[in-house]
Amino acid sequence: MDFGRFRTCDWLLVGGGALMLVFGMVLDWASKGVISGNGPFTYFFTGGIAYLLVVAAGVVTFLLAGGLISAGTTPWPTFLVAGTGLATLLMLIRLALGADTDGVDLHRASGMYVAFVASGISLAGAVIEFRSSGRSWHDLLERSSWTGTTDGEPLPVPPPPPPGSGRTDPPPPPPPAAGGSAPPPPPPPVI
Repeated sequence: MDFGRFRTCDWLLVGGGALMLVFGMVLDWASKGVISGNGPFTYFFTGGIAYLLVVAAGVVTFLLAGGLISAGTTPWPTFLVAGTGLATLLMLIRLALGADTDGVDLHRASGMYVAFVASGISLAGAVIEFRSSGRSWHDLLERSSWTGTTDGEPLPVPPPPPPGSGRTDPPPPPPPAAGGSAPPPPPPPVI
């Protein structure tokens, strides 16, 4: 694998995913005095989903940047911005709600803060990737940038370019018939 192909945005996404993978799970998310515990899946709809989105964004970016999968027609920059943006929003909500479990008010611990920072790092990498891919913010809201279609129909094929300088060339001759001789060439165009 050629790590020279990795750009700054790739390193931010992979680094944010690795930070979330390791420290988001290992560090405690809540504490009360000397007692601490909990993790991202204790708060599944905010912490757990954010954890999965950031780790998935890091894995996908690593595979794309390493050339292990091809981008194809999948709008990966759009998916990465949406996923890491949602993860960062969920982590912000988790920080605002605090760390209560079963009605017991707990303090936020280092794992929750590290997870928020990891999702922010991933979002920064995704935004840089999105902007460098030539897309605009309007593309995030446009259905065709997500599915490749408009209202269930395939995107229209662009029309052929107009003929240049008013000159038209005759069509190419048909292929020779099987077992026969080639037809005579067409007459030269009259100018």
